Amino acid sequence: MNTPTILLIDADGLAFHSLRESLEDSLNALDDKILNMFEETKATHYVMFISKGKYFRHNIYPDYKKPRERYRDRKSWIRTMKAVLEEKYDAQWVEGVEADDLVAYYNQQEFIYHPDPQQVMLKRTCENLKFLETAEEAEVIICTPDKDLLESIPGKHFNYSYKLVDKEDPGSVVRGWWVETSVEDAIKFSKMQMIVGDTADNIPGLEGRGIKYWEKISLEFVPTYEDILSEYVVKYGLSEGIYRFQLNYRLLHLLNCDADFIREIGSIPEDLKISEVNPRERAEEEVNLENAEF
Repeated sequence: MNTPTILLIDADGLAFHSLRESLEDSLNALDDKILNMFEETKATHYVMFISKGKYFRHNIYPDYKKPRERYRDRKSWIRTMKAVLEEKYDAQWVEGVEADDLVAYYNQQEFIYHPDPQQVMLKRTCENLKFLETAEEAEVIICTPDKDLLESIPGKHFNYSYKLVDKEDPGSVVRGWWVETSVEDAIKFSKMQMIVGDTADNIPGLEGRGIKYWEKISLEFVPTYEDILSEYVVKYGLSEGIYRFQLNYRLLHLLNCDADFIREIGSIPEDLKISEVNPRERAEEEVNLENAEF
């Protein structure tokens, strides 16, 4: 077996990006995207994460994601699709946090593979020293269309979105693409959001300081968080500036370590189930890609 590859999949995006004119078409698109993702990444294992209910971010900012009304008429479809992801693909979730938090958290964990039992597992769960000495590290790939994951975490990731390159040519569909993010770009992205905010999630940044302002100042230097805090204080005053800075940081920051989870929800995620990609099953379904509806 080649070096094992485990996908950490933000499956919330799978549900939204697979919405079609009917529930049946949406479920077919869902399966198609998953199969294509397995094929493109040559994955051996995967873990899917979904979000359910309200998150800790709603508790600290009730208007979090408030504008997201465009899928109101298909919310029941999304619930059904997530139920299918749980039943068919072992999608997992943790109360109070989002799928992208779980992807960010487990991306910081070490996965190991042992050829004898042919098993991929979290290194922290292994108590057998001999097993550890003869195991190898597994490659981890984040799969998501979410810019918050793609651009704030260093590494090579897979965006499983589909896009039509040429509207005149139905065959010009790109079925996902790779995204590489450097440490420097990840740091810049996170700081940029503290200035600009995130309109998709209804997170305010600094009032009157948009992307053009960020582009201007970041050409000269990348501000420190102390610099950004100072801008908040100048804009809103000492008390209000500190409050807004910490609020936006908590809303924007992906929980990626034990301390983050303990601080925000009071516990760390439990050990997860790692699923194996079935090569035989992929081969049997591969023909469906050619006839897929986009």
